[in-house]
Amino acid sequence: CSPDDPELGVFATRRLRLLNPMSQDQSQMRTSLLWGLARTVARNLAWGNSGVAIFELGRVFWPDAGQELPHESRVVGLAVDLQPGRASSDHGTRRALLELKGLLDLLAREVSGVELTSAQGEVPGLHPGRAARISLGERVIGCFGQLDPGLARSLNLPGAMALAEIDFENVFYFPRPTEN
Repeated sequence: CSPDDPELGVFATRRLRLLNPMSQDQSQMRTSLLWGLARTVARNLAWGNSGVAIFELGRVFWPDAGQELPHESRVVGLAVDLQPGRASSDHGTRRALLELKGLLDLLAREVSGVELTSAQGEVPGLHPGRAARISLGERVIGCFGQLDPGLARSLNLPGAMALAEIDFENVFYFPRPTEN
């Protein structure tokens, strides 16, 4: 990712610099999938595609205190274009956000049999009042919400965008209950 990329999401925000980057816009290791997903949706809309919905299962890199190498984790990210008609009402936006949350809940339940919880709250880069943190037990493992309007404008989006991501490793490695 680039040093100019905004802080977005609940994961570590301090990015590690690469000594020999391929390009300046890839000079830091990413800590979240959200900004890359948002840019991809924006590019697709600029090319004339509508109703864009994408996902990624990708690697992120978080600084690990006292360690030379970062902690590497797999994260699932989702991004959905909230078409102007759909996002024009609070009801449409709320519905889209609940659909994203439902997808993450289904993934966690199917992969590990766990129940995620969510609580509305501040999430960097997401719209105040339209964002939530996702937890597994006491640990925050992700977030979902509407992209902050200022960031949406910087991408020249015609409407709003909903984003979500969870630390897949926390879900995947959670022991699945066995049936007797």
